[in-house]
Amino acid sequence: MKYPAALALMAGLALGVAACDDTTYSETAMRSGTPDAESACISAVNRNMTGANATVTSSDFSEAGTTVMLTSSDGANWRCLASNDGIVEDLSVVE
Repeated sequence: MKYPAALALMAGLALGVAACDDTTYSETAMRSGTPDAESACISAVNRNMTGANATVTSSDFSEAGTTVMLTSSDGANWRCLASNDGIVEDLSVVE
């Protein structure tokens, strides 16, 4: 074989890429907010819309507070700003 090291490297890269789990990585990467802020925002959406069953799609932590993006069961997208200890400051539907 003319290039055994290159072939071994390519095979290793192919196996490494095949073993990647993008779903788990992106879910983790997109949720840096505090659990208290996320829970408060879920509750706020559910209080504002009967049967909303809101789920967090992303959250972004900062020292000033957490921005939480959510989706309700009807497909509406919500933006929530909450303090890191779970006090909702603003809640709105995102168009």
